Amino acid sequence: MTAFIIVIAAIVVVGLIVIAILEARRAKAHRLEERAAQASETRGRAQSRDLEAKRATAEADERMARARREAAVAEERRVAAGRARQSAADLHSEADRLDPRKPDV
Repeated sequence: MTAFIIVIAAIVVVGLIVIAILEARRAKAHRLEERAAQASETRGRAQSRDLEAKRATAEADERMARARREAAVAEERRVAAGRARQSAADLHSEADRLDPRKPDV
């Protein structure tokens, strides 16, 4: 009878160990699934932020290009205005040279 109780106790202990091992494997699989889902969500957020950053970079590049074009136009206008001022000064000088009423200094 004692041997029978020992065998039953051993079977119960082995059964509990098997149940514990199976539960541990199930819990590990569940944790792995959760981490995989978390990783997927994090990758999605990273991709979204990357797209936002690329869009912001493209907008900034576009603004810089526009600013460069506007600076080039402004420089052309400044140079043209300088030529116009010089031309006006040259015409004033020519008019002063041609004017018989203006006394020579």
